[in-house]
This record gives sequence, structure tokens and C-alpha cells, in this order.
Amino acid sequence: MFYILENKEARLVDIQEINKDVISVGYLTLEELSDSYVQLEINENVIKDCMADQTHFRTSIDAYDEFSFGIINIIDILHLDKATTKDRIGFIVKRNQFILIKLLDEDDSCL
Repeated sequence: MFYILENKEARLVDIQEINKDVISVGYLTLEELSDSYVQLEINENVIKDCMADQTHFRTSIDAYDEFSFGIINIIDILHLDKATTKDRIGFIVKRNQFILIKLLDEDDSCL
């Protein structure tokens, strides 16, 4: 799902409608990002990083020429007794664009 912010209004749009000169915000699953990374001009390594097994509980940020990409790992400290205490979300920051990527959210607590 993508929204563009134009004329002080947010409007839901398809990825094809995104204009680099207009602010846009997106929330994608990993599958949706895999299907559209070329169109969004995202490096394929971002997909590989998102798909990689989480071996360490740490946040990472990488800077590319045209965007920055990061992964945030979150623990729900109020519910450590539950099996679903971890969330993992990716983000991409580009000129006029911010994208969140749902990586691990078994209890739908991220949104």
C-alpha cells in the first residue's frame, strides 16, 4: 500500500503512480517488495538482507547511493512469556519516499 501526499492531502495509489517529485509513504510485505523492487529502484541486496535469517539481535543500517535501508528488531518486553515476543521491520528512506517493510510480525502488533 502506498500513499502520496499532494496538495496537503494523502491519496492511496498504485506503485505505478508514484512520482519522484511527490512525497510518498509505503507499507509493504516482503513479497510485495520482491515483486516491485525494480520499479521502486531498490537494490536487490535489500531483498536478500530482508530474507536472511536473523542470527543476531541487532539493528542495521546501510547507505546506498540513492537510498538508505535498515532493519529494526523489536522485543515486546511486556510479554516475554509469549512465543511471539519479537517483531522485525525494515525501512527504506529515499528522496521524497519512506517505505516500511513487514518482515516478522506474527501477532500484527506493528500496525
